[in-house]
Amino acid sequence: MQEILILGAGYASLAFVKSLPKEVLQAHSFTLVSKTYQHSVQVLLHDVVAGLPGRHALNLMEILPPQVRLVQDEVLEIKEGIVVGRKQEYPYTKLIVGLGFASESFGVAGVEEHAHALLDHRQCQELHQKLQSAMQESQKPLEVVVCGAGFSGVELVGALADAFKGRVHLTCLEAMPKILPMFSPKLANKAQEYLQQLGVRLKVGAKILKCLEKGVIVEAGGNKSK
Repeated sequence: MQEILILGAGYASLAFVKSLPKEVLQAHSFTLVSKTYQHSVQVLLHDVVAGLPGRHALNLMEILPPQVRLVQDEVLEIKEGIVVGRKQEYPYTKLIVGLGFASESFGVAGVEEHAHALLDHRQCQELHQKLQSAMQESQKPLEVVVCGAGFSGVELVGALADAFKGRVHLTCLEAMPKILPMFSPKLANKAQEYLQQLGVRLKVGAKILKCLEKGVIVEAGGNKSK
């Protein structure tokens, strides 16, 4: 019997586990190590930030086959034949690594200090609370800047516009000449019209140079502005 160790409970790890035939699960020992007992639905994290209803996190005990042992721990180091966790060490004969992703700053100064990334369900809940608190303390609509008009950025700015109508002024910055550059021009134009109807200010062709505590410096048309 092989000791098969799976690190992380994201889409890749869960897809691997769910693809295994029952006879394989019964023939070997499977352990999945995750920092939490929940699987964050990454494509819905924008709804968590906006506080919109829905099931944005799933209990791993409801997803995993009964043959897979679930351990809550943080992975610190991977060695040959053993993984070092914060709580204990885990031997393995086969290792599946699906520890997820790290947010990318693309070398833009101030991102780590002043910007918020969409990482997981808990972090997005905290960001929602911060937005709520800031809106309660502010005498006027809150100025919110979303950096990037790809799929995640557009979903986020749309969700915030729906949830906080009249309570926030939203600006979405995009370095490319169009939002949603991965989609057809027809779809991108439809999305742009919809966001503008919601009152979102779209600034395309704006390269982000630096994130400040209370603003973003961009370069557009050869000119720098905040």
